[in-house]
Amino acid sequence: MFSPWAFTGGDHVAKTEYNGATYHLIYLIDEAGRETTVVIKENSSVCEAAYYNPTGGGRDAEEVLPGPVFKALVPAATARNNERAKQNQALEREITEEYRRRKGN
Repeated sequence: MFSPWAFTGGDHVAKTEYNGATYHLIYLIDEAGRETTVVIKENSSVCEAAYYNPTGGGRDAEEVLPGPVFKALVPAATARNNERAKQNQALEREITEEYRRRKGN
């Protein structure tokens, strides 16, 4: 069962400023290795989750965040997602090769 509070790690990817607040793009990681995207809004009086959708059933970041914030964070998110996809593909290749080696023996 998914628990939105069972995070074991995270990765601060980018930040941008808009309208007196700093927005931080963070990927939280749970014990199973699943990631949740969070954008934290921070200013002198508050620190809050401006975007948090752990189950994927809520609104998209583009609908929730101010346009300039979304546009500023997209390149960093895209680059990180592409790198993560490459890592996953490499891991899948390694698992497939190991399976073939073991099956062949």
